[in-house]
Amino acid sequence: MSDLYESYVFDRSRGWMSLDIYYEPGLNVALLHHTGHVSVKQGDSRYADTWIDRLQDCKPIALHTFLVEDEKIPALFQPCVYDDRDSPSAVGGSGCLCRKSMTDPITGLPVVREHYRTVSGNIESWTYKTITSRGLPEGRTVRSLIVDKHQFWMRDDESGELHFLPRTDSSGYGIGYGGGGPYTLCQMIEQLVESDGANSTPVRWRDKPNGALAAWARNDEISHQGEYTIKELRSLIR
Repeated sequence: MSDLYESYVFDRSRGWMSLDIYYEPGLNVALLHHTGHVSVKQGDSRYADTWIDRLQDCKPIALHTFLVEDEKIPALFQPCVYDDRDSPSAVGGSGCLCRKSMTDPITGLPVVREHYRTVSGNIESWTYKTITSRGLPEGRTVRSLIVDKHQFWMRDDESGELHFLPRTDSSGYGIGYGGGGPYTLCQMIEQLVESDGANSTPVRWRDKPNGALAAWARNDEISHQGEYTIKELRSLIR
């Protein structure tokens, strides 16, 4: 490894928050590897709201800064307009562009809540940004895969808790069209089926997916939304 590059792995209990942090000293470049950045808005779906409801406020740590633009990092330390009309994140005394640091108490993963409120208050939204895990902890299995409106989730067989389906930033999931997203989803489904839900790590490159499964995933004439058990996923592979 070159002296110009350093790599660190933050490992917590061999599952959650297994992150590779890479940076170039003196160049202000830092990246998170092997984790996918995801975001949902309050009200997107019942799954998103269930996940949001369990989040907890916390003080910002270094990992939160990877979830916001560099110029917005100071906003993590600034009050919301509801708390201070003169906050640096306030706009015109009633609008707001603050950022709030949170954590998922189940996984320990960092979450940033982005507030967008116009000065008139006629438009207001909260967007929650985080990164996916590297898979369920050792010994835990996936009960079901969920195809949501805007996201893909998995449910822990032991606790029933929801988690984002693990992915990398270079391999997102999709459904209902002929692109690479459905292809990657098919690969994850096959991995889950082959391991009976034990292997939920971000999928690696595999051979072409099963033909019947690919046809289902790419079909734009059906609704794919729903929760699929491992048994139901197995039935899609013929």
